[in-house]
Amino acid sequence: MAKSIKNRISINAVENVVKEYDNEVHFNWYDIDVVVNRILPLNEVRAFIDDVVNACFDNETGRYLPEVKEYAIRVNTLSKYANFAMPANDEKQYDFVYKTDAYRRVVQEVDPAQYGSIIEAIEAKIDYLCDTNAKRLEMQFEDLLSSVVEIQDKLNNVFGGVSADDIGKLVGAIGDGVINEEAIVKAVLNKQK
Repeated sequence: MAKSIKNRISINAVENVVKEYDNEVHFNWYDIDVVVNRILPLNEVRAFIDDVVNACFDNETGRYLPEVKEYAIRVNTLSKYANFAMPANDEKQYDFVYKTDAYRRVVQEVDPAQYGSIIEAIEAKIDYLCDTNAKRLEMQFEDLLSSVVEIQDKLNNVFGGVSADDIGKLVGAIGDGVINEEAIVKAVLNKQK
């Protein structure tokens, strides 16, 4: 039988330890004071994961874009962990992310356990969405195939006894403009009996 712990640590003691934790790291980067949060709060972690995952899928087609993932991770690392304002222009943002050492410097300061968990969560969410999309497409294809088979069955029921000659005569009559709807309906009904 498990022994109960007699000397529990109080919530107040834990909160005091958390308050003393210095989450900010400052460093000078090209005469700029960069502030890095070692650990992100939960709402920022969720936003980071969602931003990256959303960037990895085309808004119109839902297609997965694996080439965007690393870039989106870097952008979110710089904008969420550090005090960098990212350029609105995509080309300038891309240049900042890949043509400077800012990302490398920031990653050196973040908590590796949290950062690793964020990367794992991104991978898991992308895998889940890709699997879900594949299953959805498979179900849609099966529904389409079922509809085609159903239409084929209905056409066979209606035109099953109609020969190629009958269709040729019908097309010829339509082409000549001599169409008698009543005769067509009677012919179809007679074939179904």
